[in-house]
Amino acid sequence: HNEVYSAFTAKNLTAFRAARAKFEACFPIMNDVLGCRTEWLAGEWIRRAEDWGDILDNDFARDNLVENAKMLITSWADQMALRAIPDYAVRHYEGMLIDLYQARWTVWLDKQDANLANGTPIKQLGLDDYYYVYREWIYNGKTYTKTANEDLNHLREVATNVLANATTIKASMTGYSYSFEILAKFQQKFALIDKTRYSESQISRQTHPCPPPQK
Repeated sequence: HNEVYSAFTAKNLTAFRAARAKFEACFPIMNDVLGCRTEWLAGEWIRRAEDWGDILDNDFARDNLVENAKMLITSWADQMALRAIPDYAVRHYEGMLIDLYQARWTVWLDKQDANLANGTPIKQLGLDDYYYVYREWIYNGKTYTKTANEDLNHLREVATNVLANATTIKASMTGYSYSFEILAKFQQKFALIDKTRYSESQISRQTHPCPPPQK
């Protein structure tokens, strides 16, 4: 994002588009990371509201609870308000990160691109605009996964992808160096194991990047 901002302020369209491509490529990587934990899933957040509706055995109540659950983490406003308090209770859940936040960034970056390319004025989004942007997601009707992918091989692929594509991040986020060390050690341990001698559960216990606490 810093590179995108610097290129835009320098009015360098070529550099802007190159930095934008790198920035937008981060969203699928982050989404894969979020998909590794149940508590990071948009589907899990929505499921809790659905469960309450099922307990009540009332379709109207179920739909209303789901609508409110999605509203709370986006617009923080109902149909009577017609105005959002954007990101007041922001959540970057798997799936939601792509369908809402990457989509929102794409709209903004398109405006900046058009400004650099042909001088098109940039129209900022007001609170009313945000309301409708978020309502589109609230009513998109999309089903999000409720099951995290904690398969060991998938975790390794995700860790490898993060390390391969986070060189710029590592250089500027020294306070988070321990996280990258954990991912690197996880890769090393996984590579050293003779997988013909152990079951998947045994390998997982030996190499999981976030092992459960010992009892």
